[in-house]
Amino acid sequence: MNLLRERFFSESDMSEDILEAAYAVDSVQDITTLKFSENFAEKIGKYHFSTLQLAFDFYMKYSKSKSFSARKSKTFKNSTGEIYKQKY
Repeated sequence: MNLLRERFFSESDMSEDILEAAYAVDSVQDITTLKFSENFAEKIGKYHFSTLQLAFDFYMKYSKSKSFSARKSKTFKNSTGEIYKQKY
C-alpha cells in the first residue's frame, strides 16, 4: 500500500493503475498503518483486499476507531462451496 499518495499527490494526478495500487491492502501491516480520519469514510469503498480475512480485519479496526462493533453478516458461495463474497 502506498501511503505516500495521501501526502504528496491528489487523486487527479494519478493514473488509474497507480490509484488502484494505492488502495490495495495485501497484509495486516497495511491495515495497521491506516489513519482513520474524519473524511476516511469517503475512501472506504476504494480499498481492495487480497483476502476476505483482511477485509474483515480492516473493518474490525475501522469499527473500533468509530466506537461500534463489526460482525460478519452474510456469505456468498460459488457452486463448489467456496466463499467468494461476504457482507459485514
